[in-house]
Amino acid sequence: SYEAHKDENGAANYGFTAVEIKELGQIKVFDEKGNPYRDFTDQLDHRNINNLLIGFIERNRLVEAV
Repeated sequence: SYEAHKDENGAANYGFTAVEIKELGQIKVFDEKGNPYRDFTDQLDHRNINNLLIGFIERNRLVEAV
């Protein structure tokens, strides 16, 4: 889930919608035989994934705060 809110980035008349990732759903990974694969990500990986998603959403203007 995510939240979107208006932001000005400190510049007058330069409003945009900022996005904050609140929670990602659980992702399950399986090997070629269908066996569960151990999650090897850590907190830094999750933060980087969130930042990539936020950047993609904001660049492509996929949300708009009301």
